[in-house]
Amino acid sequence: GFTLHSYGVAGKRPKRHFQPDVVLSDFAELRAHTFDQVWLCVSSPALRDGFIERLHQACITASIWVTFQPRPTDRDYLVQTAIPSDRLVTGMVNFIAYRAPLPGEDLGPEGVAYFIPPWSMTKFSGEDELLVSAVALALQRGHGALAGSVVPDAMVAALWAHGVLLPFAIALESLHWSLHEMQNNQAVVDLVRNSVVDLQIALEQQTGVPPGKWRYVQKPWFWTAALFAAPHATA
Repeated sequence: GFTLHSYGVAGKRPKRHFQPDVVLSDFAELRAHTFDQVWLCVSSPALRDGFIERLHQACITASIWVTFQPRPTDRDYLVQTAIPSDRLVTGMVNFIAYRAPLPGEDLGPEGVAYFIPPWSMTKFSGEDELLVSAVALALQRGHGALAGSVVPDAMVAALWAHGVLLPFAIALESLHWSLHEMQNNQAVVDLVRNSVVDLQIALEQQTGVPPGKWRYVQKPWFWTAALFAAPHATA
């Protein structure tokens, strides 16, 4: 197990210790168990390490497979490798997490720190809506802070979110992860906003989906309000 450090709107919450019921480390052990769902929680590059076909054979009883990888071609790779498309559910990660503590942080035991934005939903999509709903329901039953929802295309939803968050994260990293420094650096804020506008134009051309609510992030007032609220939301 390991320690979980949770951040919330009201500040840091008490740390928790995550203790799994069982940890399986080879395919022979997997074959001795049955699974309702298999969630793939590795990176896009790790997904291509050649284990998917063996994993599918070891977990052949699983009726649902869930992919959280952000690369648009990941779902196609899984279907071409082993996973039937009608049993594959696409998920969108809606939280931020990192190995903690970072240099200079005083969090206590080593573990994982995470932040779930208020009112955010973990979005899921797939060919069989009943299976997609089963995944969303399993998430809601497992952890009250994470809510699941069914959407037409979780990958498109993820692309729009990444088109906003990645320029912001890159800029924040360049400022030593200081929201205060970003608040006082209008040139960087303008660069982030212009990058987001360019990305949204490209995404609309690529996906054929208009920005919808994401169009508001093109407005200067949005970034003024967001940077004012962010230190309070992540305190």
